[in-house]
Amino acid sequence: MDEKYFAKKIEAKWQKKWAESGAFEVEISDEKPKFYQLEMLPYPSGNLHMGHVRNYAVGDAVAWYKRLKGFNVLHPIGWDSFGQPAEDAAVKRGVNPRQWTEDNINVMRGQLERLGLSYDWRRQMYAHRKEYYKFDQWFFIKMFEMGLAYKKMTQVNWCENDKATLSNEQASGGICWRCGEPVTKKDLEQWFFRTTAYADQLIDDMEKIESGWPQHVLKRQQDWIGRSNGAYVDFGITLVDQNDTIDLDKALKTAEGEFDYDKLEDVARRIEEGRIAITRLNRAAEIGRIAGGRTHVEASIIVGAVSRAGGTSDGGEIVGGSARLDHLGWAEHKQRVKSHEDALIHYAIASDIWLESAAFEAKYGRSDIHGIEAYVHKDPDDDRYVIKRFGYDWAFQTTPQFFLDRIAVFNALFPEVPYELIGFTHDGKQNLQFVFRQKKLEGTIPAEEEIDDLFLKFYSASVIDVLPSGDKTYENDLYLISDIAPRNVLKDNAGNIRVFDAITLLNTNAHDYHKFALREARINKIKVFTTRIDTIYGANAVVVAAEHPIIAAERNSFADDVLAKIDDIIAENLKPKERDEEIEKDGIDTGLKAVNPFNGEELPVWVGNYVMMDYGTGAVMSVPAHDERDFEFAKKFGMPILTVISAEPENKPVENEEKEVQEKETYGINDEYGRSVRDVLADSTKENDPGGIRGLVRGDRRSSDSEYVVSGPAARTSASHNASEIAFTDHGFLINSGRWSGKTSDDAKREMAEYACENGFGEAATTFRLRDWGVSRQRYWGAPIPMIYCPDCGTVPVKFEDLPVELPDNAPITGTGESPLAKVPEFYETSCPSCEGPARRETDTMDTFVDSSWYFFRYTDNQNEVLPFDPDTAAYWTPVDQYIGGDDHAVMHLIYTRFWTKVMRDIGLVKFNEPVKRLLTQGMVVGETFYDDSTGKKIYHAPDTVTVERDEKGRITSVKAADGKELKFAVERMSKSKGNGVDPDEMVDVYGADAARLFVLFAAPVDNELVWHEAGIEGAVRFLQRVWRFVHKWKDALGNGAVSGDVSTPSPAAKKLRQKTHQTINRIDQSLDTLQFNTPVAALMELANDLYDMKAEPETASPDEVAAVREALTSLILMLTPFAPHISEEMFAAIIGNENGILANDARFPAYDEEAAKADEIEIAVQVNGKLRSRIFASPDADNAELERMAKDDAKVREHTDGKDVVKVIVVPGRLVNIVVKG
Repeated sequence: MDEKYFAKKIEAKWQKKWAESGAFEVEISDEKPKFYQLEMLPYPSGNLHMGHVRNYAVGDAVAWYKRLKGFNVLHPIGWDSFGQPAEDAAVKRGVNPRQWTEDNINVMRGQLERLGLSYDWRRQMYAHRKEYYKFDQWFFIKMFEMGLAYKKMTQVNWCENDKATLSNEQASGGICWRCGEPVTKKDLEQWFFRTTAYADQLIDDMEKIESGWPQHVLKRQQDWIGRSNGAYVDFGITLVDQNDTIDLDKALKTAEGEFDYDKLEDVARRIEEGRIAITRLNRAAEIGRIAGGRTHVEASIIVGAVSRAGGTSDGGEIVGGSARLDHLGWAEHKQRVKSHEDALIHYAIASDIWLESAAFEAKYGRSDIHGIEAYVHKDPDDDRYVIKRFGYDWAFQTTPQFFLDRIAVFNALFPEVPYELIGFTHDGKQNLQFVFRQKKLEGTIPAEEEIDDLFLKFYSASVIDVLPSGDKTYENDLYLISDIAPRNVLKDNAGNIRVFDAITLLNTNAHDYHKFALREARINKIKVFTTRIDTIYGANAVVVAAEHPIIAAERNSFADDVLAKIDDIIAENLKPKERDEEIEKDGIDTGLKAVNPFNGEELPVWVGNYVMMDYGTGAVMSVPAHDERDFEFAKKFGMPILTVISAEPENKPVENEEKEVQEKETYGINDEYGRSVRDVLADSTKENDPGGIRGLVRGDRRSSDSEYVVSGPAARTSASHNASEIAFTDHGFLINSGRWSGKTSDDAKREMAEYACENGFGEAATTFRLRDWGVSRQRYWGAPIPMIYCPDCGTVPVKFEDLPVELPDNAPITGTGESPLAKVPEFYETSCPSCEGPARRETDTMDTFVDSSWYFFRYTDNQNEVLPFDPDTAAYWTPVDQYIGGDDHAVMHLIYTRFWTKVMRDIGLVKFNEPVKRLLTQGMVVGETFYDDSTGKKIYHAPDTVTVERDEKGRITSVKAADGKELKFAVERMSKSKGNGVDPDEMVDVYGADAARLFVLFAAPVDNELVWHEAGIEGAVRFLQRVWRFVHKWKDALGNGAVSGDVSTPSPAAKKLRQKTHQTINRIDQSLDTLQFNTPVAALMELANDLYDMKAEPETASPDEVAAVREALTSLILMLTPFAPHISEEMFAAIIGNENGILANDARFPAYDEEAAKADEIEIAVQVNGKLRSRIFASPDADNAELERMAKDDAKVREHTDGKDVVKVIVVPGRLVNIVVKG
């Protein structure tokens, strides 16, 4: 051991010894408990910064501490080496991204090795190498098979500066997470991971990690996922005019005119988004995707399809067609429904559009129906086709309202049927479809007799009267037929009405193709999500986002000022904002009206800038009395405010419950007393017909088998009714709320959601702010997405045995935002894995957060060529015991990796839910900056060009530039451009790695910002030198390992040092276990001071003093090891007298001796009426009575207690005595 401390020499020596001996290489072992220490992997930008140093120094301190505590420590490192900077370098410098990345990794690995970090370098992973991204692709295909990866056209976040798409998390606040530039919107077809499928788990499983994760990180994740428990409520609206027809026939075909299944999938996604609906599908796989679930859809849907066509045969004029019955849901349902195909089609056709005696043939997949000696003609005088046979005309009703009315009648007549008729589609000519939905999805297959009963009752409800031959008039007194333009109508499984103009099946080359002509949906309601359904009686409007579908659908009906305001709001929404940023409320009344289903009141539909389309349904009910945003909105625009929640229950009983609206299907007829149509008609006169209902009914024809209840609006209260200037947002008791008045908010919320569900206009629901993760990137330097597009087979994943799909080296990287891979024919031209025909490969690459979502599992088994990792090997090492990184990843990486782990659990690779037990988020390293902003822009000055004056505490008092000009100063994140960047290599060269590590661990609590001061690292060097000198002084006296002489009766000095040693051991052990690093360093400095203060000399020290020094110094070195491992190894080897050091000798963290740590006397604070008056010294064993006596007898205390009454004495053993007096 040299007399002087030479950091470079020592650090090089021990780094070489560690590398040669494989000191940090570990394998599975039953002899030690495992500990997995991990820091967030670096992006190979080319150079480390001090933020890296702090992060890795913290992680290495934990790894060393756990090794010393006897753990088998896995401490790996790798490279997050895909990403945009490599492409930027290719554009700016003309270098290959792969070579640029590899060069940077080599540089940064050298920097990490110089810091002496204890990594198992054998386990490195490189995200950009095919051995790793092969399994990115493996996971992608698995998720595709599980229904968790899908593609859709969507409006994406686009950074024009980076020419890249961004996930919602990466565009938080409208700012690009990487470059800080504003984010815009762009329509692109993108691949998504269905993170929302795990939204509940992501929230619920926080209970498993809340003791080990920072609360602020969990809170940010909770807010980002944004689970809200509430209810959906449908507010019916009045339609204004017709929408244009959109012909998608061409859009669904390839350039060669063949049907394109990929384009069908796009249509299917539009269905899922609630824009259009398709019910005529052929392949089971397509049906599953259209339905929107891996296993089943939200409701059991039966779809029947009927098509007619005219023709001639030898037997005379005939009419033929095809029909199909299918179940959009569980396979078990499909099989049962299939067996009833003949019956249902027969009932529908025979009663609606066909001859009762028609020859009929139905087969699964294709059914033909033939009418014998029949012909069809269009009556020019009405809206019906008439089928003529044997002297009778059969009426085929083409007015769509006819079929809509049938829905109500059928469901009213047969409420006990487990399926409800929810819609018809037909084109006003020859094609008809009808749809049933299971009323409640209970997970059981409906009984066969239930379906039989359904069909029979449908037949009886839908029969059309036979007309006498030649009679050209038609009336049906069961139905009210309104004057509405023909349209093809269907309700989807979300209850939305959709429009079809034609659906036709073509059969070509043994492949089933489909031709669609679809019309955009007409919206007849606005679905609102609310967490406070108990306040619905206080709703004064429905407020929708400017991008809501109802706004686009009804745009042609809006006044010019409404359109202008809507466009202004949309433009404003595109500007960068923080996710929860408060904005001044703005909006406009659209002129549309919505009906509150609870009280029948007609409400205005507003567009409001505070309603976001990407949250909930993009529509809210405005309840200003009980919501702060709604209150602000209502006050600004003079809207009525009605209080419906009170902090205290009303004393008066609830009256007139019989007047409560019973929500059932109606014909839009209102009666304020809630009576049935029959009752109102019975006594209707001009004076008592407030709803004017007689004029809406043809005579008094109505069904004797059904009764409809109608209602009118409740009385409103104007804004002046509520004098409050602030919304009451707490829960309480309902008032002005009909039958629910007097109930608590909690009870009312439950009951009102149930009521909405029972009456068909709502349901209890949970919504999330979290959106699915968009993973498509139009970049080169990322993992290629392993999907292939075949004109015959659709979207097909690459076969597992063909992975990886490798990145070509010849892709042109231009930085224009177009996918470079789309310009490499030899990459995208391929063959279909299924049919082997010509196909095209996906040219987008994956978001680089994919790479970092599972990398720590790969560390456990990074040579596996078959699986991402061996499940048994991972089961030993994972989950990660301690993860360390910046909290800027709280809602990106840390959510994605939790999602990914749950997916891996469902695949069967792991058996737990959470990837990380404990998380530590270290603060940033910041530095002083000096700048002049007199020109309006900050001009930074380098530290070596300014004169800084400081006070006695080191605080800056004045900064002047070289020309004497006064400058401003701040503390900011380190950056070269700001002049406050620090090169870690330079620090290691000047001060050594141990000193740099020691300083970043000591300078501030690890979760706080660390303000860099070079004077601080100089102080760390001085401390290490001080310990080094003491060891060098004593090494010969301690080196032989033996102490001669009697040590059974230690001197007071030796006893005091041993006491301090064990107090320090306990203090540091507890601190490191709770990830506190600055206080242990302070404790080590105190122990070093005590060693010097003992004044013992190696040559003259007594045996007990030598023993005390050996124990104290050995303990100090071992406890210093996590902070400064090189010098610790060297000093330990000197003390024990060999060159093998700490690791080679399997040394352990010093054991704490509680008895040795006990002090002869302890200091007790004494207070009088809570104010410190004195301190006393007592035996650690003194009881409360003895401490009270000593405190009362203390002279300083008596100055404040003599002559006063002692009310009570509070004793905190070992710490405090508080005497309470009066007088």
